[in-house]
Amino acid sequence: MQRLLDEYSLILRMVGSIILIILSWKILASHPAEPFRNKEVKPHLIWRDMLSAFVVTVSNPLTILFFGSFFASAVVPNNADYQQSILLLVLGVFLGAMCWWVFLGGIVHRYKSQFSIRHIFWINRVTGISILSLGVWGLIGTI
Repeated sequence: MQRLLDEYSLILRMVGSIILIILSWKILASHPAEPFRNKEVKPHLIWRDMLSAFVVTVSNPLTILFFGSFFASAVVPNNADYQQSILLLVLGVFLGAMCWWVFLGGIVHRYKSQFSIRHIFWINRVTGISILSLGVWGLIGTI
């Protein structure tokens, strides 16, 4: 897997950078108030915030590639405790990720009522410009 990633690293970086630029354009072109217009207020539960954050993380292709590469290089089949090593590694990654998302979901759930549309607008702009900068930087780095 490592050799495959090395062979196609330039193409992967270019495609990833272009995807970041497209994503940033969509973020900058959107208006954050649109989802809030003409919507009824629904009760929001903390577990929904954490579950949606977890699903976003698990479905991220970069996360899948990173952990796939990590597991391929970190787990050595010659080890006598091979199965136990794999189990502990997977359990550690899972518990670490879940702790992170419980923390992040709790923070978002606790403070989301304090954000106005104006705050969300500026967060949207800063995020879009940051992602655009990373995409352009990545694209320039491939040239």
